[in-house]
Amino acid sequence: MPALRVFGRRWLIASDDIPIPAGFLAIFRFIWCGLLVGWLISIHGPKECTGAWQYNVAAGGLLGFFLASFALETAMTIIGLRGSIFETSKRRRLPLLIYLDIVAVTGQIAFNAYCTRLLYTEPPQCEVEPGELWQPAQVLKGLVWSTWAVLAGSLLLLALTYNLYPDYKAVESWERRWSAMAHCCFCCISNHEKGRREDLAARLGRIFALMFGHIDMTASDIVVSFALAMTLQKLRRRGSARAARAGSLQMTAAALPGAEPYRAPSPSSSGAGAPLMDGTRTGEGGIGPRFQGASAAPTGVGGGSPGSGAGPSPWSDSEGSDDEGLAAADEEAGLQGQRLRVDAETLQEASHYMSYAFAAYGYLLYLWGKPATGVLELCCGRSCGLAMNMLRPSRGVLPDLRVITNLNREATLQAAGLSTEDLLFVRYEAEKPNVLPYFLALDHAMQTVVLAIRGSLSLDDVVRDLLIEPASLDSWISSGKEWHGVIPEIAMAERNTEASGHAGILEAARATLMDLQESGYLWSTLLGPEATHRGWQLVVTGHSLGAGCAFLVGLYLSQSICPGLKCWAFSPPGGLASASVGASAKAWCTTVVCGKEWIPRLTAQSFDRLRDEMVLAALRCRLPKLAFGWGVLRRRAWTEADLVLPEVPPHARPVLNEYRKSLARRGELEDSFYDHASSFAAPGQVMWLQSVGSAPRKGWRPGRSHEYRAVWIDAEDLSSEGIILSGRMMADHMPDHLLALLRKMARRLQHSHSTAAVDDRAGESVLPHAGGSHDRERGG
Repeated sequence: MPALRVFGRRWLIASDDIPIPAGFLAIFRFIWCGLLVGWLISIHGPKECTGAWQYNVAAGGLLGFFLASFALETAMTIIGLRGSIFETSKRRRLPLLIYLDIVAVTGQIAFNAYCTRLLYTEPPQCEVEPGELWQPAQVLKGLVWSTWAVLAGSLLLLALTYNLYPDYKAVESWERRWSAMAHCCFCCISNHEKGRREDLAARLGRIFALMFGHIDMTASDIVVSFALAMTLQKLRRRGSARAARAGSLQMTAAALPGAEPYRAPSPSSSGAGAPLMDGTRTGEGGIGPRFQGASAAPTGVGGGSPGSGAGPSPWSDSEGSDDEGLAAADEEAGLQGQRLRVDAETLQEASHYMSYAFAAYGYLLYLWGKPATGVLELCCGRSCGLAMNMLRPSRGVLPDLRVITNLNREATLQAAGLSTEDLLFVRYEAEKPNVLPYFLALDHAMQTVVLAIRGSLSLDDVVRDLLIEPASLDSWISSGKEWHGVIPEIAMAERNTEASGHAGILEAARATLMDLQESGYLWSTLLGPEATHRGWQLVVTGHSLGAGCAFLVGLYLSQSICPGLKCWAFSPPGGLASASVGASAKAWCTTVVCGKEWIPRLTAQSFDRLRDEMVLAALRCRLPKLAFGWGVLRRRAWTEADLVLPEVPPHARPVLNEYRKSLARRGELEDSFYDHASSFAAPGQVMWLQSVGSAPRKGWRPGRSHEYRAVWIDAEDLSSEGIILSGRMMADHMPDHLLALLRKMARRLQHSHSTAAVDDRAGESVLPHAGGSHDRERGG
C-alpha cells in the first residue's frame, strides 16, 4: 500500500505484495540454473554429444539471463519485505528492479526461443546407456517447456495486475470498471436489457466511488486491513472483559464489612464499549467516525450475560471468549434490567415463521442444511412427493419435468411442513424482472396466509443489495391506497424527502407487489370481498434481502390495504429504511438479529466507521504485510503492542491527511446520500439472539457449540454498535443456523431455561424431517 506504480500507471498490486511472485520466480530460477549447469557439463563430458557446441550460445545466454533474474528477484523479495504497510520509502527501489528484471526476461524469451528451435531441428546426439535416467535431450525439453510455462504465468500475472482504470478517485473510472464487469457477467443478456445494465453500472460506480474512492488500496491491502482491525477489535473486547471481571470482584469485595466503596472505572479506562480507535489516538490524527453521535457503543451492545450471577459462563473456553467479556461489561453497565427477555410464546412464533423464510430458499439451502440426508429426503420424502409432482400433468397435458423447479417446490414443502394443497403460488428465479422468488401458503394452525420472500442467492441479488442509494418512501407510506391502484414509481430521495429507504430493495418490493396484483392469488385468498380465507391474518416474512423486501411490502400494505398484517424480518439489512419509519412499524414488525451477524449492522454509517478503523489500523501497523499474514495463518497470539504503534507514525501522516481531505470533499449528491442514509436503522421491534459463550464440542465430528439468549433491544443500539468483526459474523447470518437456534430456544424456554446452545452443524440435526409439520414442531 499504496498500489505499485510502474510505467506511469497504478497497478492492481502493492509493492509489499511483490515478494510472493518474486520469491517463487527466484526459487524457480535457482533450481533451473543448477539443472542447466548440470546439463551443459553432461553434454561436454567424457561422452560428448554430437553437435553439443551449437548449444553453448543458446544455453549459455539463457543461463546468464536466468542468473541475472535470480539476483534481481531475490533483491525484490528482500526489499519488498521491508517496512510496514505504509513505509513505501523502504521499498522505493522496487520499480528499478522490476524494469531490470523485465529486460532480463526479454533476453530469456529470445534465448529460450533459439534453444527451442535448435532442440527440434538439430537435437543433440548422445550415447545413453539403456535405463539411464539422465537423458540430455529429454532433460532439455523439460527445461525449455517449463521455462515457457513460467514465462506464460508471468505474462498472465502482468495481465491480471494491469489496472485498466487506475484513477481510484474519479467517479467515471468506477463507472467504467462496473460497466466492464457487467459486460463480463451479463454477456448473454438480450439487447433490451443493455440499457438497464449500463444504468446499473453507473449507479454502482457512483456508490463505490463514494465508499472506496478516498484512499489508494489494493485487494490485499483491504484483506490485511480487515484482518488487522478484526484482531484489534478482539483484543479490545478481551481487555473490556478483564476490566469488567476485575470490577465485579471489586464490587464483591466492597460489599464486605469495613471495605471501601467501589468506584466503577470510566469507559475510557476500562475499554468497555470504547471504539476501536479511541479519541486519544484518532483525535491527534484528525480522523474519527463520520457520524460522531455513533462513534461508540457505551452500553456494549455486543454482549450479554447468561444470568445475573457473577463469574465466567460455563460455555466460555479457557482463554475467555469475546462473548464472556461483553457479557461482563454489559452486567457492570447495569443493563440487565433494561434488556427484557423474550418470552417462550414469541420465540415459538418466531421459529414457526422462520421455517417459511428458510423454505423460500429452495433446494440449495435445504441441501446445505442437511448435507448427509438432504438428497434422499428430497427424492423420497412425503411418500415420494417429488416424483409424484413431476408425473402429475402440467397444464392438463404433459408431466412437469422441470427438475430444478420441482426440486425447489419439494424443498419448500418439506422445509415449511406444508401439504401440496396449502402451497398456493410459487414465483421462481428470473421469471419476472426484479421480482424476488417468493411463495404464498396457507397456515391452518395459525390461521394466517404467509408470504415468504427469498434472500440473496444469485448475482442479481448481490447487485440489488449493493444499490444502497436512498429512495423516497413518502408516497409509499401515504394513506388511502387501494389494492388495484397504481404502485408509486421509485424516485431517489432529495433534501426535502421525509422518509427514505434502500433503493435496490424498494425496486424489488415494488416489482413483487405488482406481481402479486397480476397473479391475483392474494386478492382471491385474503383481500377480496369473496376471498376464500377472509378474516385470516397476512404474515410477510423473509431472511436477509428477503426480510428487507418483506418489510417494504408490508409497509405498503399495512397503511390501508391490509392493516392487520404482521411482518417477521429475519436478519434484514441495517440500511433498509429511515429510523422513523422503522419505529412506526413496532406494532406489526419484528426484526430478529442473531449474535454477531453483520448484515443487520451494515449501514452507510457503520461502513464508514469500519473503513476508518481499517485505515487507521493500517496506518499504525508496525509489521510488514506478509509478516502479519503469516502470523494470522499460524494463529499467533498477538498483543496490541505487537501489531500497532501508539500513534500514527510520521511516514503515514501524509496519507492520513489526504484521506481526511478526500472525506471532506463531498458534493451535493454525497451530502444528500448521507443526510438520509445516516438515519437508517433496523425496522420494528428488535429481538436479539445474544451470544453468551462457546465451548468445544467433542465427538467423531468435533466442532464448537455456541450459547445464546433472546433479549429485546432498541434499533438505535444495534446501529450505534457498528459492525463486529468476528469469525461468527457470517456464520450467525446463515438461515439454517438461525432456524435451528430459534427452535431450540423455544423448546428450552418452555422448560424454564434462559439460554440454548447450537453447534456449527445445527441445521443438519434440527431441520424437520421429510413429512414433518409445524404442528408437531410446535408440540415439541
